[in-house]
Amino acid sequence: ASSYQYLTDITVDGKSVGNFNPTKLDYTINLPYDMDEVDLDAFYGHPGQTIEGLGKVQVPTGQSTKKIEVMSEDKNQMTTYNIHFVRAHSSKLKSLKLGNYDLDPVCHSDTLEYTVNIMNATLSLDVEATPYDEEAKVALKGFGYINQSAIGTITVTEPNCEKTVYTVKILKDEAPVATPYEFPYTGKIQTFTAPMTGYYRLET
Repeated sequence: ASSYQYLTDITVDGKSVGNFNPTKLDYTINLPYDMDEVDLDAFYGHPGQTIEGLGKVQVPTGQSTKKIEVMSEDKNQMTTYNIHFVRAHSSKLKSLKLGNYDLDPVCHSDTLEYTVNIMNATLSLDVEATPYDEEAKVALKGFGYINQSAIGTITVTEPNCEKTVYTVKILKDEAPVATPYEFPYTGKIQTFTAPMTGYYRLET
C-alpha cells in the first residue's frame, strides 16, 4: 500500500486554485459577495487515498477556512490542506418577495427600482427581503396601511460597506363597481362563478 499523502490539484467550481504545489498546504480564494456556495474538488495523488472535505460547501461573508484532509492508502500518513475563502461584504439583496404578487422587473440584486400591482382591498404587504451578507440589516417603510398607491422602501445596511436602498412603487387596482347578482329560489343547487378576485357580500 502506498504511503503517498499529497494531492495533485485542488479546484473551486471546476477551476484550479492556482500555483498548486503538493506540499503547499494553504491557499487563499477571493469570492464575490453573491457566491455563498462553491463546489470544492481535488485530484488524487494516488488512487488508494481517502479524501474528506470535498463537495458543496457554504461560504459565509468575510473570511473562513475549509479543510481538505488526505489519508494515504496505507493509513499511516495524513495531510491537511487549508482553503482560505475571502468573500466580499455587501448590502445587496439576494431575494425579495411581496406576498403573492409579482415584482416588475424580476428581483435582481443590482436592480434598485420595482413596481407591483396589488388588489384594491389590500391594506398591507408581507415583505420577505433576504440579504446576501449575514451581518446586513433590513429596514422596511411604506408597506403597511396602504390606503392609496404608495412608494415602499427597503434599506439594507452592512457595517463594512455603503447602504443600499430599494424602492417599490405600489399601484392599486381600481375598485370594481358593485354588480348585484340575483338568484330566485328554485329548491335546487345553483352555481355562481366569481368574475374577478375580491370580496363578495352574500345577502339572503
